[in-house]
Amino acid sequence: MDFRSSTVKVYMFDSFEIYIDEVKISSQISHSKKLKNAVIYLILNRNRIVAAQELYGVLWPNEESRNPQSALKTLIHRLRNTFVLSGAPESALFIKSRPGGYRWEPQVKCEIDTEEFEKAAEEAFGKSGDLESSEKALLNVIGIYRGRFLSGDNELWKAEFDEFYHGLYIRAVKRLSDIYCKEERYNDAYNLCIKAAAFDETDEYLNRTVILSLAKSGNVDKAISYYNNITDMYYSKYGIKVPESIQAIYSGFADLSNSVYGIDELMELIGESDRQQGAYCCCYEVFREIYQIEVRCMERYGGRVFAGLISLRSPQEDVPETRVLNRNMGRLETVIKNSLRRGDIMSRCSPSQFMVILPTVTEETGHKVLERIQKNFRRQYPKVGLQVYYSLRPLTYNK
Repeated sequence: MDFRSSTVKVYMFDSFEIYIDEVKISSQISHSKKLKNAVIYLILNRNRIVAAQELYGVLWPNEESRNPQSALKTLIHRLRNTFVLSGAPESALFIKSRPGGYRWEPQVKCEIDTEEFEKAAEEAFGKSGDLESSEKALLNVIGIYRGRFLSGDNELWKAEFDEFYHGLYIRAVKRLSDIYCKEERYNDAYNLCIKAAAFDETDEYLNRTVILSLAKSGNVDKAISYYNNITDMYYSKYGIKVPESIQAIYSGFADLSNSVYGIDELMELIGESDRQQGAYCCCYEVFREIYQIEVRCMERYGGRVFAGLISLRSPQEDVPETRVLNRNMGRLETVIKNSLRRGDIMSRCSPSQFMVILPTVTEETGHKVLERIQKNFRRQYPKVGLQVYYSLRPLTYNK
């Protein structure tokens, strides 16, 4: 059978997979980053001849070779052999050598998820009919999208594709979510946006809709928990505040309930459900409000309250790289919490720092508390190569 009658199926959302007549051949190809990139690039550009110089630049970026033609020829030969070893027909010549470059065999039928996705999106965004048909078309778009384009790959030439496809996906999600919210189908809106938020954790619309959908469907506690989690994420990963539109949704939760409580019932509802040991750990927004309350109390009743800033640094006092920082900030959080009292308050206030409020301590005992945290971290994690630094100041208010 002529290999040109074969059907090639290619998947590029999330992970890369390629099948030839239902036989998966991508497992072997994916062992080599250059082999995989060569296949992907030639398939994406299969309607033209890809110049050898262009293909070399994609596969060997920022590298020079005395004989790039030979390097490409060797790679394409390896790729063809890998196809056959993976189960493709021995006579298959899916990649053609052409004067000045290479081309994917144009007569081979290719079914590619990204192209199917584009066609579905074009159809969905062009619809102006009833909501039911619009919903069906948008669900088709969303169903094709398994994840970010070639997730985990960081080559610059792939970023443009990823941005384009992800933009179409988010557009479809937002349009469908608007339909659900107008029809007060808040559970559907929640399920749609929480899945999309896994691909785009900082999208303001998605996070706002998740919170609003939870609150509107009566899950206010879950909405508050989600808000606290994303607030911590914004600060810990990106060092920024949660967007104002999300803060506004959070502030309006009281307007979403018509319940009337007795004082005993309400005290039980808002009280601490379990008596955990150690400091009270909260998101930065809550911490900020507690800080301001402490300052107000000092202004009226006097006394001194101290705040401590605890930072994780390299021995050169630099901020560690993100991967190392995230792993060890969790460790430091546990050390701080277990080193403080139940009445102390703590929060992560930047990617590499925690802030604590220490009521009822003197400056001397405040330093001892922070030194204890420093020593406990060093004792528990002696090999991480990071150090804890701290500073202590009394809370003050403007007179």
